Amino acid sequence: MTSLLIEQCQVAPPPHGSATELMLPLTYFDHMWFGFGYIHRILFYKLPISKLDFVQTIIPTLKHSLSLSLKHYTPLAGNIICPLNSSGYPELRYVTGDLKSLEF
Repeated sequence: MTSLLIEQCQVAPPPHGSATELMLPLTYFDHMWFGFGYIHRILFYKLPISKLDFVQTIIPTLKHSLSLSLKHYTPLAGNIICPLNSSGYPELRYVTGDLKSLEF
């Protein structure tokens, strides 16, 4: 099976008047997921539409949907950091301008 890269893009949560930085401490149960890696893939199978239709309709819909989801789960658009101060426990940190990379 060969893979074909159609588009690379970055998606951010839509701007809203909230804080410019959000932090979410990770729990004990979050730590067990660190060993699984950071790349998660969704595989798409053949659809009865043309590549042009896929690029013009499906991809924009997926990007918009992810952006709206990140509006409600903003820290997931951020990065995992391990602060040197305070407790030193890892946390999710979102700063305005953080993006999620996508490949189609």
